[in-house]
Amino acid sequence: MAVEKEKLMEFPLVSAVRVTVQRTRKLATRRLGEIGLFPGQEVVLLELLEHRNMNQAELAAALEIEPPSVTGLLTKLDAAGLVSRIPHGREKRITLTMAGRAAAAQTLEVYADIERALADGKTPEQVAAAATTLRCVSEA
Repeated sequence: MAVEKEKLMEFPLVSAVRVTVQRTRKLATRRLGEIGLFPGQEVVLLELLEHRNMNQAELAAALEIEPPSVTGLLTKLDAAGLVSRIPHGREKRITLTMAGRAAAAQTLEVYADIERALADGKTPEQVAAAATTLRCVSEA
């Protein structure tokens, strides 16, 4: 049962956010795949780049995801040689390897490319207004 397009227009924020998320995810999936990452892995790398080392609970809280999701992400990143788990007392601290730092730097380049693609054809004022609106919507 197909939903009529005019019916979707009764929900302008939902429709706009859904399309934006789909386009952004598609761009991110393609570009991150080119550097050997899947969506979700890059945010772990960027968080560790910013905070140097964290335990798993801190990382889950910072990313606002469930600890089991972090476990899966870290297992894959560890197998790829991008993170290491270093014993620290009764816990393990997660840190980026040299390869992980390089992948995080590449991720920043990917984000810059995605930002340019999303902003293409828009004025700086339109980009700023869209970003402000999306921040407001995300805080709802």
